[in-house]
Amino acid sequence: METYIAFLRGINVSGKNIIRMEDLKKCLNELNLQNIRTYIQSGNIIFNFLKSKNPELKEIIREKILYKFGFNIPVII
Repeated sequence: METYIAFLRGINVSGKNIIRMEDLKKCLNELNLQNIRTYIQSGNIIFNFLKSKNPELKEIIREKILYKFGFNIPVII
């Protein structure tokens, strides 16, 4: 398992693109991310995942958030 940090751009800012962190954790858990932790309401996420050579991990997370919450949010890993 590797530890990753994901930064979600533009959520919970000035009342726009509101996502509760508990809901975000549940959503990302569906992607088999492990040990998901968030930092306040910022959209910064620390998680464990099998070592991934897949550069599309950020796209997988972005698409899941789009599907679940309806927000097209840039993700930086």
